[in-house]
Amino acid sequence: MEAVEARTGRYTGEPGGGVPVVGNGDIRSPDDVVSMIEETGCAGVMIGRGAFAMPWIFRTAWEAQGGVLEDGASGEPSETEKIEIVRRYYDRMREYRNELSAMHRLRAKISWLGKGINGSHCRPLKDGIRTATCAEEVYAALDGWLERAAGDLQPDAAAVS
Repeated sequence: MEAVEARTGRYTGEPGGGVPVVGNGDIRSPDDVVSMIEETGCAGVMIGRGAFAMPWIFRTAWEAQGGVLEDGASGEPSETEKIEIVRRYYDRMREYRNELSAMHRLRAKISWLGKGINGSHCRPLKDGIRTATCAEEVYAALDGWLERAAGDLQPDAAAVS
């Protein structure tokens, strides 16, 4: 960063204010975003794999930096919202790919997505999705988990992964 600043000037966000440097690597939480910006002085942060486990990291990281979202959302989503995010992901995969591809992708991603659901204690949800043979079974696993969420999810011996 210092080398870029030495050659182009310090980035200010204004025209002629230097080249912005974007930080990258090991961003898994909103605190990681804030730390990288504070420690390096970078103009922004790229988020890669961290978004697989926490697709809502963008909204929580923005909020951690003092930003306000236009839609009024704040903080980490509720368990119900998280399940709806998984459902929307699956629906979009079915819409833009096909059912077989969507099922394969969701099975591959549910371990990542599950890290942010019920403190990663969601084995029944993950198993239900991994063993689903059709869309109806995927939706049944998601709906079953929402029913558990309505009863204040608590990790049980079978759910601890």
